[in-house]
Amino acid sequence: MPFATAWHNSNGRGTTCVAQLGWGASTALPAGLDVRQVRPNGEIYWQGRSRFIGEAFVRQPVGFQPWRQDRWRVYFYDWLIGEIHTSDLGAMRPTIYHRRHPPKVSAMS
Repeated sequence: MPFATAWHNSNGRGTTCVAQLGWGASTALPAGLDVRQVRPNGEIYWQGRSRFIGEAFVRQPVGFQPWRQDRWRVYFYDWLIGEIHTSDLGAMRPTIYHRRHPPKVSAMS
């Protein structure tokens, strides 16, 4: 969907999310996840602590899936965005995606 067809005047609250725009995100988190909404400062409250998820996710739902002992995977819609470890004091560990093929670099760059 082109941006121009999805854009509309804002109601001033900034509540449009990626799923409403239809840019490849599914419209819901996968089933069976524990869901939290990210606060305006980019944090969520998880297991007795504030955890920083990211300011890009403010007012959006994120889901938590138990993964290993004392670890949870963090999802934004169907995208894995990181992990939370019980031993970490504050922030989520972001997911690192590796490219299959390195980018092509021209001789001029």
